Amino acid sequence: MSEDAASRRARIGTLPSDTLAEQITNGLYFEPGAGCEKLVLSPQYHFQPANIIYTFGGSTVCQYAVDGSYDDPADEPSRRLYRQLRSLSEKSRLRILRYLNAGPRSFTEIVRYIGISKGITDLSRESPCL
Repeated sequence: MSEDAASRRARIGTLPSDTLAEQITNGLYFEPGAGCEKLVLSPQYHFQPANIIYTFGGSTVCQYAVDGSYDDPADEPSRRLYRQLRSLSEKSRLRILRYLNAGPRSFTEIVRYIGISKGITDLSRESPCL
């Protein structure tokens, strides 16, 4: 993880900060300002492939998933490839991707489109940075 953090740190200044954060977090966009005054990115592997996000006042901490495929056996597909292929294995996931192809959508919009249980949507909170 320290190698990943060092390589990401070396990229600071090569891209606008919001674009770099989006690349590091595999697609999460943090809107500068609007309640997100400071963004801290930290690598983690315990909850792969999920990113963990905490908000404290004007600061947001995003623990992004580090690709742990460095220890995959040579005769097996990497964990990253396996996760990507598995993510496309359900019809509802493909419907979500098609829906997102039309443009950015909030979690609530996706849930309504797919028709997932209302109980799941009650658990979601919109972060001021997303």
